[in-house]
Formats: sequence, C-alpha cells, structure tokens
Amino acid sequence: MIEFPFVIYGKSTYNNVFSENTFQNATLYVPEGTIGKYKATEGWKDFVFIEEGLPNGISDVPAQAVLLQSEDGVLSVQGLADGTPVSVYGMNGIQAGSAVSKGGQAIVAPSLPSGSVAIVKMGEKRMKVVVK
Repeated sequence: MIEFPFVIYGKSTYNNVFSENTFQNATLYVPEGTIGKYKATEGWKDFVFIEEGLPNGISDVPAQAVLLQSEDGVLSVQGLADGTPVSVYGMNGIQAGSAVSKGGQAIVAPSLPSGSVAIVKMGEKRMKVVVK
C-alpha cells in the first residue's frame, strides 16, 4: 500500500524535480482525504495551490497507447498521429536515425549495434529501448 504523501528526502531533491515557477503556479492534485498531509510534508507543502481529487475533465481525456518494438535492428513505432516526427538517439546523444509517421506508424533503422540502448523521441514523447 502506498503511503500518501510519499517522502522524498531533502528539499534540494524537490528543487531538482519542480521549478519555482511550478511551485508558484501549478495546481497539485492529491488523493481525497490527504490534503492536510501534503500541506504538512516537506517539498509538497511548497505548492501554493493544492486540491483534493482529480482535475476537471481528466477522466474524459482518452489515453493514446504507443507500441515501440525492436527486431533485427529496426525500430517500429505504432499508434502515432500521422506526421509525427520520430528520432532515435544513442546514449551519447548523437542522432542515429529518424522518420515521420504515416498510417499511424513509423519505421526507423538506426545506425546502432544490437544491444545498444536508444532514446526514441516521438513528437513530445520519449522512451528508452534496447536495439535487438
């Protein structure tokens, strides 16, 4: 069972996760019945706006699943909107391949050896994958 709020030790940890702008302007939504705990817990209490429950309309936002597969050195991404740029980077930050989705998918054959870890950027989404 998860204890709310979970504790991240030291305010410096929060500063690495949330900017001052986030603390001052974002709304932190917390589980029902836990607002008092969040307002009393280091880091979480720094949010100016804390509300219980889900933000309006969040349950109406459909999830869009993206399937990323690697086989024979080729990365296949499915579930993308047409025209979504897909870029593949090695762990050194150098781009190893790219494509633009068409028909809901993109195929990239990155210039990375098998067993390499790659970062795949699909529009604003990012995922790690092992090139097989």
